[in-house]
Amino acid sequence: MIDQRRATRVASDLPARYQTSEILLEGWAGNLSQGGMFFVGPAIDRGVGDVRVEIALPEFSPLMLAGEVRWVEEGPVHFGMGIRFVNVARFERQLLANYLLRRTYHHSSSGSSPA
Repeated sequence: MIDQRRATRVASDLPARYQTSEILLEGWAGNLSQGGMFFVGPAIDRGVGDVRVEIALPEFSPLMLAGEVRWVEEGPVHFGMGIRFVNVARFERQLLANYLLRRTYHHSSSGSSPA
């Protein structure tokens, strides 16, 4: 299967909320990128339309983003939804980029041993 993502995803366990006009789910961001996230929660939403996700970034106010569900996963262990972010404002995009850079740098530098 070909990976069609435009941005690299980073493993995450940040608390997150998924909300539409009909449902509110508490869960976490299983992975995260500039373009979207994998929301892991107690259930999935097969509806279409606008969704809002709130991601609790460390050291910042919660990040509120609009999105759309691109795919769903119903597994024996968890449920999840691939969400593509839409119309992200510059400030939120910068906060997300800074978090992803720090997370990527931390993981790449923690694997090396001092010389």
